Amino acid sequence: MCTGLGGFPDMTLELKIHGHLTKMKGRGSRAINKLLEEKVVPVIMEVITTDVHAKTVEYASGIESPDQRVPHQADHSVGRSPSGYNSTGALAESIKITKQSVMESIIATPLEYAPWLEWGTGLWGPRKQLIYPTKGSLMVFPFQGKIIAAAFTEGQRPQPFFRGSIWYIIDNFSPTKEKIKQKLKGVI
Repeated sequence: MCTGLGGFPDMTLELKIHGHLTKMKGRGSRAINKLLEEKVVPVIMEVITTDVHAKTVEYASGIESPDQRVPHQADHSVGRSPSGYNSTGALAESIKITKQSVMESIIATPLEYAPWLEWGTGLWGPRKQLIYPTKGSLMVFPFQGKIIAAAFTEGQRPQPFFRGSIWYIIDNFSPTKEKIKQKLKGVI
């Protein structure tokens, strides 16, 4: 456990997208089920996975680095700042489609700090409490070119780049639906 960092276990962050096919019954259903299973569901999964991945990368690209925050938010930095955070584009570049099959896709990032950005830390994280140093009496971290020392921090508010991408696709499904229709033209 990374107890000094808001209570997150060591983990990667991944998003699983599952397809579900309800099979039809009755006369002619075998051919329809085969068409759905072999042609329709794979297209739907591919388009949704691609759109969610693209939106997740876009959202991750927009996450501010600690050096871009305004001074009154300095105490919202995590106690240990990963090298460059997203100022290097590392988060956005790390988000990959790690598995894609007919019924399941996984979009993931292996970066240790991704869950802290997605879910928040400290008061906004899983433990809902201030973050104190695990060693010594002060935490030291960079902020706007200076070194800051603090006895505690409130943590960092969530910046839901994974959840945000799903909410966006659900709220704005028409473009995704149109892509699916275009890919299925001639198939059904």
